[in-house]
Amino acid sequence: MNTLIWFQRDLRIHNNPSLEWAMSQGKPVIAIYIYSPEEDAAWTEGAASRWWLHHSLSNLAKSLLDLNIKLYFVKGNSVETINTWVKNHNIDSVVWTNRVEPYRATCETKIESVLNKQNIIVKRFSNGLLSSPSDFVTISNQSAYRVFTPFYRRLRSELNYSDFYSSSQLINNTTLTEITNSKNTYTLNELALLDTHNWHSKLHIYWSPGENIAHEKLDDFIDDKLLSYISDRDYPSIDATSALSPHLHFGEISLQQIITALIPLIQGNKIKHSEAAEGFLRQLIWREYAQYIMFHFPHTAIKPMNEKYQQDFWKDDDKLLEKWKQGNTGIILVDAGMKQLWETGSMHNRVRMLTASLLTKNIGINWRHGAQWFWDTLVDADLANNSMGWQWVAGCGVDAAPYFRIFNPDTQSKKFDKQNTYSNFWLKSSNLINETIVDLGSSRKEALERYKTHIKN
Repeated sequence: MNTLIWFQRDLRIHNNPSLEWAMSQGKPVIAIYIYSPEEDAAWTEGAASRWWLHHSLSNLAKSLLDLNIKLYFVKGNSVETINTWVKNHNIDSVVWTNRVEPYRATCETKIESVLNKQNIIVKRFSNGLLSSPSDFVTISNQSAYRVFTPFYRRLRSELNYSDFYSSSQLINNTTLTEITNSKNTYTLNELALLDTHNWHSKLHIYWSPGENIAHEKLDDFIDDKLLSYISDRDYPSIDATSALSPHLHFGEISLQQIITALIPLIQGNKIKHSEAAEGFLRQLIWREYAQYIMFHFPHTAIKPMNEKYQQDFWKDDDKLLEKWKQGNTGIILVDAGMKQLWETGSMHNRVRMLTASLLTKNIGINWRHGAQWFWDTLVDADLANNSMGWQWVAGCGVDAAPYFRIFNPDTQSKKFDKQNTYSNFWLKSSNLINETIVDLGSSRKEALERYKTHIKN
C-alpha cells in the first residue's frame, strides 16, 4: 500500500507536518501537485504568481527526490484526480495541508467525503496559522473578530511558543515509487505556468523562489534589518523589510519557523531588539488576520464587507484605469510604485496604500479592479491579504480606514521620499508625465461628497 501526499501551499520539506506524517507511515510515499485553474475560477494564480509557483515546484521536486519521493504534476479537477489516484495506485491513506480560501475549503471537504466512503485514511493538517479560525471568536458573543486590535491583543496574549510544531530530522526511509501508467501526468514545463509573454523573465533579477532562500532571507533580516525595522519600514527607498511574503504565501517557510527565530529576541534582555521583534510579529499577525477574515467572511474576495459600497458607488473609466495600471498618472510616487510593480512583481507597502487610495478615492474606481491588477502582477498575490488590503484602503472592508482618510501623495512624498530617491530610481525623466490625470484637491472633495451621498446618509 502507498501513502499519497497532496501539496498545495506547503511547498517545503522542513517543518511540514503533512510530509512527516506521510513518511512516518512506513509505506512508499507518492506526492502530487494538482494544477486546476478551472476550480479557482477568477482567482487562479496570476502571471507573476505562476512564475513563482513554477520555480518553487521545481525546487520542491528536487528536495523530495533526496527523500526518495517523486513529485508528480497533474492537471484537472482535484476531487476527481485524487479519487482516481487512490483507486489506481494502491493508496490507503491521503494527507494534505488545508487552505482557507472558500472554494478550496469546499473542494477539500468534498475530497474527504469521497475518501471516507472508501475507508481511506484521511489526515489533514492546519495551514500553519497561530489560531484555529473556527474556534477563535470573541469571548463576549462568540462571533468573529471584526477589528484587528482586539484580535491581535488576545492572540498575542495567548501565544504559546511551546505549542509550535518543531520538525524533527527527516529520515529517508521510503522507497521511490515510479508511476508509469497514470493519465494526465505532466512535466513541470507542460503545466504551462509560465506566461507566454516573456515579461516575467526579469523577475529572476529580483527574486529567487525556494525553501533554502527563504531561510537565508530570514537570517539576513534578523541580522541586518530587524533592529531598524520599525523606524525604516515606511520609507520606500530603504531596503528595510524581510521580503518573505511570497515565501510565506507558497509555504516555503512557515509562520512558526519565523516566530521561532524571533523568540530569543522577544524574550531577551535587550529592549530595542525585543521591541523590533514584537513590531515584526504584529505584522505577521496582521497577515494571519487576513486569513481569519477570509475564513469567516468568504464573500469579501469579491464583495465589500460594507454592503453600502455597491456598484453604483463607484465610477467606470477604462482610460483612467489603464493609465493607473501603466504608472502614467502624473503623480510621481504613485507612478514609481506602479513601475516597480511591473518591473519586480512587488511594491513597497506604503506605496501600495497610496496607489490604492488614488484609484478608489481620487479616481473613484471600484477596488476590485485594482485588486485584480495586483493579483496578476504581484509575486506574493494572496487572496486574503489582497482582498482585505484593498478593502481596508477603500474604506469598505473589515476594520477599514475611514473613507475620508484619503492619502495625499504629495504630502506622503515629502514625508517618506523627501529627496525623491525612490521615485527617481523607478522613473526615468523621459517617462515623467507633466499633467496629472486628476486634481488631488478637487477629486478629494468629490470623493467626500460621494461618500456623504451614498454611504453616510
